[in-house]
Amino acid sequence: MQMYGVLSLFFSVFAMTLLFAGVENWGTYIFGLSLLLLLASLGVSFWEISISVRALRVHLSDLIEEAKKHT
Repeated sequence: MQMYGVLSLFFSVFAMTLLFAGVENWGTYIFGLSLLLLLASLGVSFWEISISVRALRVHLSDLIEEAKKHT
């Protein structure tokens, strides 16, 4: 996830540099690429969060079962 986010930021800055230099075609395409990388980063982040939520549910259910055994 972090790799996609860093690449997105890098290409975004690179695109702004190209646009500032007057290379509008390449700057537009590179900026589009940076937006796609940002979408990939957000997608991977969402996937990692869903994995973490499932892991927490498993852990909490184990804790609840242990608490029931001791009462």
